[in-house]
Amino acid sequence: MALSAPTDLDEVADGSSGTSLTSNSVSPTGDALLVAAGTWLGNRDVTSLTDTLSGTGSWTIIQAKETGENAGAFIAYAILGSSPGSGTVTVTWTDSVVKRYITLQEFTGYNTSTPVPQNKSNTGTGASLTVTLDSTPASTSCVLGCVCDSDNDTGITEGSGFTPINDDHSSTGGGSETWSQSQYDLAGADTTCDWSGLFSVGNCGVAIEVAEAGGASVRLTAPLPLFYNP
Repeated sequence: MALSAPTDLDEVADGSSGTSLTSNSVSPTGDALLVAAGTWLGNRDVTSLTDTLSGTGSWTIIQAKETGENAGAFIAYAILGSSPGSGTVTVTWTDSVVKRYITLQEFTGYNTSTPVPQNKSNTGTGASLTVTLDSTPASTSCVLGCVCDSDNDTGITEGSGFTPINDDHSSTGGGSETWSQSQYDLAGADTTCDWSGLFSVGNCGVAIEVAEAGGASVRLTAPLPLFYNP
Protein backbone atom coordinates (compact mmCIF):
# COMPACT_ATOMS: atom_id res chain seq x y z
CA MET A 1 0.00 0.00 0.00
CA ALA A 2 1.32 3.42 -0.96
CA LEU A 3 1.81 6.05 1.70
CA SER A 4 -1.19 8.37 1.89
CA ALA A 5 -1.13 12.12 2.06
CA PRO A 6 -1.89 13.33 5.59
CA THR A 7 -5.60 13.58 6.36
CA ASP A 8 -6.45 16.58 8.55
CA LEU A 9 -8.64 15.42 11.44
CA ASP A 10 -8.83 18.41 13.77
CA GLU A 11 -7.54 21.89 14.64
CA VAL A 12 -7.90 23.60 18.01
CA ALA A 13 -6.72 27.09 19.01
CA ASP A 14 -6.79 28.82 22.39
CA GLY A 15 -5.46 32.31 22.97
CA SER A 16 -5.66 32.09 26.76
CA SER A 17 -3.11 30.54 29.13
CA GLY A 18 -3.05 26.95 30.34
CA THR A 19 -0.90 23.91 30.98
CA SER A 20 -2.71 21.68 28.47
CA LEU A 21 -4.91 21.73 25.39
CA THR A 22 -7.33 19.02 24.29
CA SER A 23 -8.53 18.32 20.77
CA ASN A 24 -12.10 17.79 19.71
CA SER A 25 -13.28 14.19 19.44
CA VAL A 26 -11.94 12.45 16.31
CA SER A 27 -12.53 9.03 14.75
CA PRO A 28 -9.26 8.03 13.06
CA THR A 29 -8.62 5.01 10.84
CA GLY A 30 -7.59 1.77 12.51
CA ASP A 31 -3.83 1.10 12.53
CA ALA A 32 -3.11 4.58 11.14
CA LEU A 33 -0.16 6.75 12.18
CA LEU A 34 -1.63 9.61 14.20
CA VAL A 35 0.41 12.82 14.10
CA ALA A 36 -0.15 15.84 16.35
CA ALA A 37 1.52 19.16 15.58
CA GLY A 38 1.26 22.55 17.20
CA THR A 39 2.71 25.78 18.51
CA TRP A 40 2.75 27.85 21.68
CA LEU A 41 4.24 30.94 23.30
CA GLY A 42 6.09 30.53 26.59
CA ASN A 43 9.46 29.15 27.65
CA ARG A 44 8.09 25.68 28.42
CA ASP A 45 8.38 22.16 27.01
CA VAL A 46 5.75 19.73 25.80
CA THR A 47 6.00 16.93 28.37
CA SER A 48 3.37 14.44 27.25
CA LEU A 49 0.55 13.55 24.90
CA THR A 50 -2.31 11.38 26.08
CA ASP A 51 -5.43 10.20 24.29
CA THR A 52 -8.74 8.52 24.98
CA LEU A 53 -8.60 6.34 21.88
CA SER A 54 -8.34 2.55 22.17
CA GLY A 55 -5.05 0.70 21.72
CA THR A 56 -2.76 3.65 20.94
CA GLY A 57 0.97 3.00 21.23
CA SER A 58 3.40 5.32 22.98
CA TRP A 59 3.77 8.91 21.78
CA THR A 60 7.11 10.23 20.45
CA ILE A 61 7.60 14.00 20.83
CA ILE A 62 9.89 16.22 18.71
CA GLN A 63 10.01 19.93 19.58
CA ALA A 64 11.91 23.18 19.07
CA LYS A 65 11.97 26.50 20.94
CA GLU A 66 13.10 29.98 19.96
CA THR A 67 14.09 31.28 23.41
CA GLY A 68 14.32 34.96 22.49
CA GLU A 69 10.58 35.18 21.84
CA ASN A 70 9.65 32.06 23.84
CA ALA A 71 8.06 30.49 20.76
CA GLY A 72 7.66 26.74 20.49
CA ALA A 73 6.66 24.16 17.89
CA PHE A 74 6.24 20.39 18.13
CA ILE A 75 5.37 17.28 16.14
CA ALA A 76 4.42 14.05 17.93
CA TYR A 77 3.27 10.71 16.58
CA ALA A 78 1.86 7.37 17.72
CA ILE A 79 0.59 4.20 16.06
CA LEU A 80 -3.12 3.61 16.56
CA GLY A 81 -4.80 0.39 17.53
CA SER A 82 -6.82 -1.66 15.06
CA SER A 83 -10.12 -0.29 16.45
CA PRO A 84 -9.32 3.12 17.95
CA GLY A 85 -12.92 4.27 18.12
CA SER A 86 -13.48 7.97 18.89
CA GLY A 87 -11.59 10.10 21.35
CA THR A 88 -9.48 13.15 22.08
CA VAL A 89 -5.78 13.95 22.29
CA THR A 90 -4.38 16.16 25.08
CA VAL A 91 -1.05 17.99 24.89
CA THR A 92 0.53 18.96 28.22
CA TRP A 93 3.32 21.47 28.92
CA THR A 94 5.64 21.75 31.94
CA ASP A 95 3.84 24.92 33.02
CA SER A 96 1.35 27.47 31.76
CA VAL A 97 1.76 28.70 28.16
CA VAL A 98 -0.32 31.03 25.99
CA LYS A 99 -1.56 31.14 22.41
CA ARG A 100 -1.74 27.36 22.10
CA TYR A 101 -2.57 25.66 18.80
CA ILE A 102 -2.70 21.95 17.92
CA THR A 103 -3.67 19.92 14.85
CA LEU A 104 -4.19 16.20 14.25
CA GLN A 105 -3.44 14.33 11.02
CA GLU A 106 -3.29 10.65 10.09
CA PHE A 107 -1.26 8.58 7.61
CA THR A 108 -1.97 5.14 6.18
CA GLY A 109 0.42 2.96 4.19
CA TYR A 110 3.35 3.89 6.43
CA ASN A 111 6.26 1.75 7.64
CA THR A 112 5.06 0.28 10.94
CA SER A 113 8.59 -0.73 12.04
CA THR A 114 10.18 2.71 11.51
CA PRO A 115 7.40 5.19 10.71
CA VAL A 116 9.62 8.27 11.19
CA PRO A 117 13.24 7.52 10.20
CA GLN A 118 14.48 11.08 10.75
CA ASN A 119 13.54 14.48 12.13
CA LYS A 120 15.11 17.92 12.43
CA SER A 121 14.36 21.34 13.92
CA ASN A 122 15.59 24.90 13.50
CA THR A 123 15.04 28.39 14.91
CA GLY A 124 15.58 31.88 13.54
CA THR A 125 14.64 35.55 13.66
CA GLY A 126 14.28 36.31 9.95
CA ALA A 127 11.38 36.45 7.51
CA SER A 128 12.04 32.87 6.37
CA LEU A 129 12.99 29.62 8.05
CA THR A 130 14.41 26.37 6.66
CA VAL A 131 14.63 23.00 8.37
CA THR A 132 17.11 20.74 6.57
CA LEU A 133 16.97 17.01 7.18
CA ASP A 134 20.27 15.17 7.65
CA SER A 135 19.73 12.86 4.68
CA THR A 136 17.63 12.80 1.52
CA PRO A 137 14.25 11.18 2.20
CA ALA A 138 13.16 8.17 0.18
CA SER A 139 11.27 9.11 -2.99
CA THR A 140 8.19 7.37 -1.59
CA SER A 141 8.26 9.21 1.76
CA CYS A 142 6.38 12.27 2.96
CA VAL A 143 8.06 15.26 4.62
CA LEU A 144 5.83 16.98 7.18
CA GLY A 145 6.71 20.25 8.90
CA CYS A 146 5.22 22.64 11.46
CA VAL A 147 6.37 26.22 12.07
CA CYS A 148 5.63 28.72 14.84
CA ASP A 149 5.73 32.42 13.99
CA SER A 150 5.81 34.20 17.34
CA ASP A 151 4.31 37.55 16.30
CA ASN A 152 2.27 37.49 13.11
CA ASP A 153 -1.33 37.94 12.03
CA THR A 154 -1.02 37.90 8.24
CA GLY A 155 -0.35 34.26 7.33
CA ILE A 156 2.65 32.20 6.23
CA THR A 157 3.74 31.06 2.75
CA GLU A 158 4.56 27.38 2.31
CA GLY A 159 7.80 26.20 0.73
CA SER A 160 8.18 25.19 -2.90
CA GLY A 161 6.70 21.76 -3.53
CA PHE A 162 4.81 21.75 -0.23
CA THR A 163 1.06 21.70 0.35
CA PRO A 164 -0.28 23.57 3.39
CA ILE A 165 -2.44 21.59 5.81
CA ASN A 166 -3.41 24.57 7.94
CA ASP A 167 -2.40 28.19 8.27
CA ASP A 168 -4.01 29.80 11.27
CA HIS A 169 -3.37 31.76 14.46
CA SER A 170 -3.75 30.81 18.07
CA SER A 171 -6.04 33.68 19.01
CA THR A 172 -8.25 36.32 17.44
CA GLY A 173 -7.38 39.97 17.00
CA GLY A 174 -4.22 41.61 15.72
CA GLY A 175 -0.72 41.72 17.10
CA SER A 176 1.37 39.42 19.28
CA GLU A 177 -0.24 36.27 17.96
CA THR A 178 1.35 32.87 17.55
CA TRP A 179 0.80 31.85 13.96
CA SER A 180 1.04 28.18 13.04
CA GLN A 181 1.43 26.49 9.67
CA SER A 182 1.81 22.79 8.87
CA GLN A 183 2.76 21.60 5.39
CA TYR A 184 3.72 18.39 3.59
CA ASP A 185 5.55 17.18 0.49
CA LEU A 186 4.48 13.68 -0.53
CA ALA A 187 6.86 11.57 -2.64
CA GLY A 188 8.98 14.61 -3.42
CA ALA A 189 12.19 13.53 -1.63
CA ASP A 190 12.54 17.13 -0.43
CA THR A 191 15.39 17.45 2.08
CA THR A 192 14.49 21.02 3.01
CA CYS A 193 11.24 22.12 4.65
CA ASP A 194 10.94 25.89 4.44
CA TRP A 195 8.57 28.77 5.02
CA SER A 196 8.50 32.48 4.11
CA GLY A 197 6.38 35.48 5.03
CA LEU A 198 7.34 35.14 8.67
CA PHE A 199 7.55 38.09 11.02
CA SER A 200 11.22 38.85 11.73
CA VAL A 201 11.15 38.36 15.48
CA GLY A 202 11.44 34.74 16.56
CA ASN A 203 10.39 31.58 14.72
CA CYS A 204 10.95 27.83 15.07
CA GLY A 205 10.09 24.78 13.01
CA VAL A 206 10.13 20.99 13.16
CA ALA A 207 10.15 18.55 10.23
CA ILE A 208 9.86 14.77 10.02
CA GLU A 209 10.08 12.14 7.29
CA VAL A 210 7.22 9.64 7.29
CA ALA A 211 8.29 6.44 5.51
CA GLU A 212 6.19 4.28 3.24
CA ALA A 213 5.51 0.66 4.14
CA GLY A 214 8.49 -1.43 3.02
CA GLY A 215 9.01 -5.00 1.92
CA ALA A 216 8.75 -6.66 -1.46
CA SER A 217 5.50 -8.24 -2.44
CA VAL A 218 5.48 -12.02 -2.79
CA ARG A 219 3.59 -13.73 -5.59
CA LEU A 220 2.25 -17.21 -4.74
CA THR A 221 2.22 -19.71 -7.59
CA ALA A 222 0.18 -22.89 -7.50
CA PRO A 223 2.27 -26.07 -7.81
CA LEU A 224 2.34 -27.87 -11.17
CA PRO A 225 0.11 -30.91 -11.28
CA LEU A 226 1.71 -34.37 -11.16
CA PHE A 227 0.65 -36.82 -13.85
CA TYR A 228 0.79 -40.60 -13.63
CA ASN A 229 1.86 -42.18 -16.91
CA PRO A 230 1.78 -45.99 -16.64
